Amino acid sequence: MPLFHQNRPNHSLLLMPVRLGNERWPKNKVRLLSCDAEGNLFTQLLGRSTYHRIIKETQQMEASQNDFATIYWDTGTSRPTPLVVKIGENEIWALNHILEHALRDAIIPDVLRTYPEEIIKLGDSKRRELLIEKTRDTHKTTSSTSSKVLNRLPYYGVNP
Repeated sequence: MPLFHQNRPNHSLLLMPVRLGNERWPKNKVRLLSCDAEGNLFTQLLGRSTYHRIIKETQQMEASQNDFATIYWDTGTSRPTPLVVKIGENEIWALNHILEHALRDAIIPDVLRTYPEEIIKLGDSKRRELLIEKTRDTHKTTSSTSSKVLNRLPYYGVNP
């Protein structure tokens, strides 16, 4: 039986960086221990740039002295979205115990399996806001760029 599940879901709760045995990470990758909404543990390789974005956001949350969790949304676009969300005391307690069981037993007890889904749901509204914002930015960039490009193109079919 494998230590962790092989299938990677589209969204997960990030727990901590890990190395499996004497593993050497591929260049520009970091392996993270994660948990899906059903409470299944798995590891995933993330790009270092994404990992550094996560670190930057978590440092901001630590500076503001808010309790937080990090959620990873893989939307299928070219840039995955890590989200840092505020959590309460119950979620902090659950995360501590989830991590303890994950490292010791490689399994999360049934009593803790509801918490990852609740924490991941906290990031859903923030993810939607980011997608709307990204869509707006894309439309602004696309419309202004395309009009400038079109102004430089010669008219086809016009005789000189």
